[in-house]
Amino acid sequence: MFPAASARTPALRTGTGGADMATAKKTETGEGAAKAATDPFLAAFTQCADLHKDTVSALLQSAKATSKSLDTFNTRSAAFARQSAESALTAARSMASAQSIQELIAVQADYTKTALDACAGELSRTGGLMSDMFKDGFQPLSTRMSGAASRAGSATG
Repeated sequence: MFPAASARTPALRTGTGGADMATAKKTETGEGAAKAATDPFLAAFTQCADLHKDTVSALLQSAKATSKSLDTFNTRSAAFARQSAESALTAARSMASAQSIQELIAVQADYTKTALDACAGELSRTGGLMSDMFKDGFQPLSTRMSGAASRAGSATG
């Protein structure tokens, strides 16, 4: 009857081809918009995860360095205590075997001088150990904070 109807495309005859094309175009646009919206979020999330991983790593390095320093400090303190006790015992034996008051006073004076010199030396070494402990313990954290600050500066600038 209508010769023009037979010239129509199959998509138009079924009535779905045009709608499928429009839906496909909307889907592509929607997917593109969703991807454009989520990509910056995913990038920021990935960057936060990397920052967290680096921070935890710095904390572990710091704890390891501090633990090593404390072990050294404890070992040195125990050795000094043992040495001091042996020195005091030797001085006590010498004082017990003194033949006169003058000899007792001389032994006591020598012991006191030696003990105070040893104590001053140990305090100096302990100060150095503590200084090294803080330096070594805070170094990974300091490096981490510098890195984070430079990242933050480059992200905002």
